[in-house]
Amino acid sequence: MGQTGVDTGNGAGSASTQFKPGHLGRKGAKRGETGPAKGSKHPSRLLKDFRRVYEQGEEQDKTQGQKTLRKLLTESPKEFLSQMTALERANLARETKAMKVLSVAAVPTEPEEQDEGAVRMGELTERLLAEFKREEEAKRVRDGR
Repeated sequence: MGQTGVDTGNGAGSASTQFKPGHLGRKGAKRGETGPAKGSKHPSRLLKDFRRVYEQGEEQDKTQGQKTLRKLLTESPKEFLSQMTALERANLARETKAMKVLSVAAVPTEPEEQDEGAVRMGELTERLLAEFKREEEAKRVRDGR
């Protein structure tokens, strides 16, 4: 029969302290780790805000920085994307440099690995920016400016 009380997790109020369904678990979990690789740093807060604004709807913006970036995205998507691309490149360069420092002791027998996701993000951002520029130029020609 099930126990109730102290140290069983079944006492009064225990349910509110247990992980809810869908929770990823404790911070620093070993099994199924997520996030940046060990030794690499997290992206800057500004880059995180850029990514969140780009990926989520306006109703999910929480910080003043996200709201400001949302305004920039709405008013000048070209400027938003160029700044985001610059930050992504800087972050990729920083990660690459950090990985080089970590692998100084290793013998470089294979070509360097690049984060495929970041490279793909940069390529897609550049293509989107080029497409936006073409559309803006076509709009100017059409409007006779």
